[in-house]
Amino acid sequence: METLSRRYHAELPAPSADFQIDRAAIFAGVDRKPEDPPTCSGSPSRFEQRAVDFFSREGERAPEGSVERELYKELAAEEREHVALLTTEFRRWEIRKAGLM
Repeated sequence: METLSRRYHAELPAPSADFQIDRAAIFAGVDRKPEDPPTCSGSPSRFEQRAVDFFSREGERAPEGSVERELYKELAAEEREHVALLTTEFRRWEIRKAGLM
């Protein structure tokens, strides 16, 4: 978040004192608390995919050629990279190979 705030000159809201991992798991579409590696790995991927979907959808709604549309496209592309990275790392973990990161 700090990187994005610097990159896009946006002010970050204060972190929530009542953040709960169980609630985050629900929003990520995980059935239970992320305790095991497959579930734990899937949660971030789902969050990233939700971000891709959101930025893509909002980008399509923004006026053609607008700064907003370009920003949404850039953010969607960045989130797609995150999904690919998380997926690759998890697949490597599944076959007992060292991670790339």
